[in-house]
Amino acid sequence: MKKTLVAYFSGKTLIPFATSGGSGIGGAQKSMREHCPEAEWKQGKLVNSGAAAWAKSVMGK
Repeated sequence: MKKTLVAYFSGKTLIPFATSGGSGIGGAQKSMREHCPEAEWKQGKLVNSGAAAWAKSVMGK
């Protein structure tokens, strides 16, 4: 699985987000960065409401 993630996401921009604050987003971001170190990472966010609007703003739409 890890090789598939690395191959698919290498060179791509990733912006992690979560819609539930149960455990925060910090641990997930760290794990994802470790599994896909060759991706370009942007700061993620916990988005409890307004996820669609936030995604559009991040993507410049």
